[in-house]
Amino acid sequence: QDERPSVDSGDRSGHRDRVNVPSPSAPPFDAASLVVSLDKPHLAARVDARSSDAACDADGTDDDALRSAVLAALESDDDEVGSMRACAWVSLVGLASPESVRPVVAGVAARLFDAAVPLARRAQLASALAGAGAGFTGTLKERLLSDDDEHRLVAARALAAPRHLEAATTLARVAADGFASARVRVACIDALAAIGDRSAVGDVAALVDDASASVRRAAVVALRALDPSRARAKWFARAASDDDVDVRCAALAALLVVGGAPACTAARAALDDALRGVRALAVVTLARHGSTRDAGRVRACSDDVDAR
Repeated sequence: QDERPSVDSGDRSGHRDRVNVPSPSAPPFDAASLVVSLDKPHLAARVDARSSDAACDADGTDDDALRSAVLAALESDDDEVGSMRACAWVSLVGLASPESVRPVVAGVAARLFDAAVPLARRAQLASALAGAGAGFTGTLKERLLSDDDEHRLVAARALAAPRHLEAATTLARVAADGFASARVRVACIDALAAIGDRSAVGDVAALVDDASASVRRAAVVALRALDPSRARAKWFARAASDDDVDVRCAALAALLVVGGAPACTAARAALDDALRGVRALAVVTLARHGSTRDAGRVRACSDDVDAR
């Protein structure tokens, strides 16, 4: 029986190492100009006069203008176009001061967990809020631990940003919960990758062998994001022979970046895969990382129409 490769998930002092994810910054920002130039006609046409006047006139501070525009956009979120507009405005919330946007966060939070709003739109809104709602982390963690599957999914989406580092332990626990739905577990794994906390590498690597194919694929993608070093090559190589084609493709894509002997061994085996996407990834991997003895097989595969 093959030994499971060991995982180093941080230094021995317990320090939480972080992937180098750029921190959100607050560049000079004129919210009033954005309100007037980008969305004034749409908001004026779609919300009541009071809301549109508040959003478009911007007679207060820039933060006030941004807050008014976001709230007005949320009120007009009644179709696909309105949903896209609301998500765009919510994604700007992080540029304003916490004191100014607190009413916005409360309004968005109420909508996120409103069962009357279609789940797909709530999930989109949660993703837009992820980078802006640092003060909302505690409430989202509570929702993540609830019994409502939709609430858990939305909460995980809203936690997918570096500023929610304190939620990493909770996300890892839910991701490993075999009783949680696969979609919730995948959302938690995606959030861990987005947060960039290297102390979660061990938790994520353990899911490469999960019973759910979607969880396995998410784990491979997240592991590549958290630690794309050759130390993880054995994990990716094992996943490259998975029964699920999406998992195999994700693993070979990771090996293409990682390289090394395990990558070449897995790619050679994948040249005989029944599916063209897998064979194509194997060819590219060997072309980049293989030795001279692989040149013949790579040339032979260049005549394979499917692989091309």
